[in-house]
Amino acid sequence: MILLNSGDGQVSEQSGGVSLPIPPISVIAHSLATGLELHGTLRSANTPFPTKRPDKRALRFGSETGITFKMSIGHQIKSTSLHGKTMNTDKTLSMPERKINRAVNKILQPFRLSQQQLCEISTRLHKGMEKGLKKKQNNSDVTMKMIHSFVRHRADRTENGDFLVVHVDGNVKVMLVELLEDGEIAKVKGKKTYNLPQAILRGTVMQLFDHLADCLYRFLDSQSIKDQKLPLGFSLAYPCEKGAVIEGTKGLEIPELENKNIISLLKEAISKRNDFNIGYAVVVNDVVATMMSCAYHDLSCEIGFIVDDGTNACYMEELCNEEGVKKPVCINTEWAAFGDDGVLDVFRTNIDKELDLKSRKSFKSIFEKMISGMYMGEIVRLILVKLVNEKLLFQGLTTPVLLEEDSFKTQHIFEIEKDAEGLDKASEILKSLGLQPSREDCEVVQQVCIAVSTRSAHLCAAGLATIANRIRNKRGLRHFDTTVAVDGTVYNEHPKFSQRLQEALRLLAPECDVSFMPREDSSGIGAAIVAGQELWKRRRGLV
Repeated sequence: MILLNSGDGQVSEQSGGVSLPIPPISVIAHSLATGLELHGTLRSANTPFPTKRPDKRALRFGSETGITFKMSIGHQIKSTSLHGKTMNTDKTLSMPERKINRAVNKILQPFRLSQQQLCEISTRLHKGMEKGLKKKQNNSDVTMKMIHSFVRHRADRTENGDFLVVHVDGNVKVMLVELLEDGEIAKVKGKKTYNLPQAILRGTVMQLFDHLADCLYRFLDSQSIKDQKLPLGFSLAYPCEKGAVIEGTKGLEIPELENKNIISLLKEAISKRNDFNIGYAVVVNDVVATMMSCAYHDLSCEIGFIVDDGTNACYMEELCNEEGVKKPVCINTEWAAFGDDGVLDVFRTNIDKELDLKSRKSFKSIFEKMISGMYMGEIVRLILVKLVNEKLLFQGLTTPVLLEEDSFKTQHIFEIEKDAEGLDKASEILKSLGLQPSREDCEVVQQVCIAVSTRSAHLCAAGLATIANRIRNKRGLRHFDTTVAVDGTVYNEHPKFSQRLQEALRLLAPECDVSFMPREDSSGIGAAIVAGQELWKRRRGLV
């Protein structure tokens, strides 16, 4: 039996298969002030509780919400709310204020996904993974590519020496990394970031690689090592397979680049200059490199995860080799494209659809557009414009700046959601957009930011839960412990993102104990490690 106390005197109960109603709009679990507290571990009916367990096996939401779920052994919560406080609609407010807040909540409600919805998203994502793993070459029906990275084992800590790294996403980062013997901490001896103009990302292949060669030369000159011929790891934030970009995403729009060998193009650009050279080089996706960087120090790391301008994840999957023997290999999921076939349409809001239609690549990267830092600020802006149009914000008055696409930055969300100064930051940011907000306006904007960023965290949690549950089930484990290597500004800089993600993940994958290892420069260090592995095999005639 489950007792549901909503805090307003109403109690409901249900026995047998557990299916809880979504709590009323005033009862939520992730606010700036209210955190989720787990007492004990949620487990399935055929899994015993731990030997040491608290007197009350309960999942409790913070006291501010006034809600407690109590379970008898053998039951598992199927549907709960996972969200922060909504706009206040109690009787202490005036009638117009309550009416406005109810209207705001109605607009934000589609962004507040229930646990039941997140479980359904996880199920659909897993089907997409299965389809991707079984794909035939050039199968256009597959959205999640599930790319074989050819990284067959984690770092064994035998790699050592100096390595150059080029990391390409929205910018170009060049690094000099020293891998130390016996698995000591890798040392970043130098790094510089160079601009990557949109004109080059939408230009020609040779314009791009001439620019990359120039960035490399400037870095080598700054480190006084342009006469050295160092091995290189090339880390890409774009889908790549067998050393080639297979699809341009996140602003990269050079169709003729697709399926061209990256290292050959880079070496061609370098040879034209005739003022420096590089040694043995490899290409690796940035999420795979992120996982390898953390696995260098934590051998339980089997999942890589990035939430930055884009989002992606990888993990170790056991696949049969040519001899029919199962061997672990790192699979790059390319989950940004999850939903491109329409399976997420029922969970997308009208705002999501509006953003997608205005993007340069409509109906592409649907999951990423609901999550990543490239789009989060624009989603908030579109909601604010809708609220203004319905006269729920800024007294129905807008400004030309607010109406400009991408004028509300994702970084603004990070500032507005800070505990202490969030509302003051909201006022400052809104004034920079030419607005004159009241305190109540700032509170509404803060709630919009919370709704959008929390959805992002919960969707990431659904994706990671899918991967962790898959690994556990495939290995026949009762419980699975692992570490997730994580990188990206959204995870690292948003004040609440990691907390919300991890709390939701505990609910969605209760038989998995998942810890997170954020590391600075992880994709660069990981690219150096992969280059070191391949160079080691090459020197011994293993490739």
